[in-house]
Amino acid sequence: MKCADGCPSRSIPIGDKMGKDGVKKWMLKVNSGYEYWARVGTDCGICMAICPFSRSNNTFHNMVCMVLAYAPVAAALLKNKFSQYQAQIDP
Repeated sequence: MKCADGCPSRSIPIGDKMGKDGVKKWMLKVNSGYEYWARVGTDCGICMAICPFSRSNNTFHNMVCMVLAYAPVAAALLKNKFSQYQAQIDP
């Protein structure tokens, strides 16, 4: 994952999502992030800057939304991979 690779404090795990409260997601190592911020004297934001999902108006984002909205077979195959887009498509 691009955001995990770019995280200087390694606070974003590289690997599978973990279950918490019935939701699978990457569990951030919050303390290591705060420790890094304290060391450098400011917050970071590198993960948000390099994450393709944090910028909704880009070619990749628009393509995924279009495929999920207009190609039901592709949407079924990609649903788990791009589940964060589903909320934008479902009425």
